[in-house]
Amino acid sequence: MSYTLYLYRKFKTTRTCSHRTRDTKPLHQYMPNFGSAFIGAAFNSIFKMKYLITILCTLFAHATISAQTSPPKSKFKLGDQLPAITVKNLINYHSSTENLTKFKGKTVILYFWNDGCASSIQGWPKLLHLQEQFKNHVQIILVNESQDKKAVQDILTAQRKISHVDMTLPTVCLDRDLNVLFPRNSIPHLVWIDTAGKLMAITSGDQLNAVNLGALAEGRAISMPQKDGVKYRVDFAKPLFIKSNGGDGDFVQWQSILSEYFPGLTGEFSIDSTSGTISNSTMITMFRFLHKRETDRLGSLNLFPASRVVLKVKDTAQYMIRVNDELKLKNFYTYQLYSKKPKAPSILRSMMVVDIKKYFGVECYWSKQRKLCLVLAATDTSKFPFLNGETMAAIRPTGVHLNNVTFKEFLDAMLATEYHHSPYPLIDETGYKGKVGNIIAEANVVNHQDLNRALNKYGLQFTLQPREVDILVIYETDYFKPQPGVQFAN
Repeated sequence: MSYTLYLYRKFKTTRTCSHRTRDTKPLHQYMPNFGSAFIGAAFNSIFKMKYLITILCTLFAHATISAQTSPPKSKFKLGDQLPAITVKNLINYHSSTENLTKFKGKTVILYFWNDGCASSIQGWPKLLHLQEQFKNHVQIILVNESQDKKAVQDILTAQRKISHVDMTLPTVCLDRDLNVLFPRNSIPHLVWIDTAGKLMAITSGDQLNAVNLGALAEGRAISMPQKDGVKYRVDFAKPLFIKSNGGDGDFVQWQSILSEYFPGLTGEFSIDSTSGTISNSTMITMFRFLHKRETDRLGSLNLFPASRVVLKVKDTAQYMIRVNDELKLKNFYTYQLYSKKPKAPSILRSMMVVDIKKYFGVECYWSKQRKLCLVLAATDTSKFPFLNGETMAAIRPTGVHLNNVTFKEFLDAMLATEYHHSPYPLIDETGYKGKVGNIIAEANVVNHQDLNRALNKYGLQFTLQPREVDILVIYETDYFKPQPGVQFAN
């Protein structure tokens, strides 16, 4: 699961969200929505512009923006003998087409990705290493069904130039036939075809690891969590796990429900007049959503930053997304509060806070703490004022493009990338209140030093400096007692 989201906002364009395939309804119909996760998207009617958002996912694991629509179903069941499948528009291969039977005798892994999913691209070095390590037993093939050869080649070139990753795996470009055979609503999405040409598994990206491939190479059976949830119809406007979600829920008036990690269920963060839903998230992420800032004009969800959360608990490993780089699915939960009678979203939010505190045996309060922060400062205010052009806040793995946005909106967009996990709070000390524009900087964005280098020519700099910031302290009530007079976070 990945909460890593790379944000692309451009108007007069349409494209597919990275973490989950979504419809093209205005996102204000869904807001507030996810975020490991988290970017909404349209200007209000004042701007009268069309919009585009491409989001990457993680996980988060993990997270998505839109309300759940009818999920796609694969044409095949696990164990089915697959027909002869020919892939087209190949690059990094000796021909532009190939039949997958060519790789019979090896396990073929189709790795669906696109340029909006940062985690799927950042995993490329791992893919290259695994392919080399198990080259006699496995063939990994990248699949980008939405972009043509030129677009994919441009992405590969940028990764080679900026991130020094030379992707050499066979890559399918703009081949929607595979998406018809193996529909999906999130990426990375992996289709495993065994040595006999049978559908072996459909999994998320974390299952592609040396342990599983080593077992395959030795002929041992492996058990991997399947993306089973995509076959269920899940309507987040109705009670979960009842009727189409399991059982008859027509007479339910009020329901609070919590489940353990639900494989395949897409991430959802939302509160409206009848329900509040947080799916496949840790307790920490739940509180970050419930204490988020207001959505900005670009639709950013603005989760409370992880860098400003402090845990006072017996065992932090019980609350982490990863421990020693291992994804801890046992720390993920799905929670929903449902009211048949519409109520103010603020009331539902308050009840959600109470519910989650009770279940986990925790309480929260606000504090001040001096922390090392990434401080954005201006060295020359004449170099970045907005002059003209469309609105753009694009934060890609290999660069930044800003136009007609504020520095606050820029930092909010940064928090939708790997800086979502950064230990350093982001602080704006430019003192500039207007819009900025024509900032096009090539850099390894996840490296703040390289980003600082690229922004210097625009009269900007990022530096690490100590600052006093607001902190959300989450503590176990049977383990820690705060000082009298603290301001509780309700």
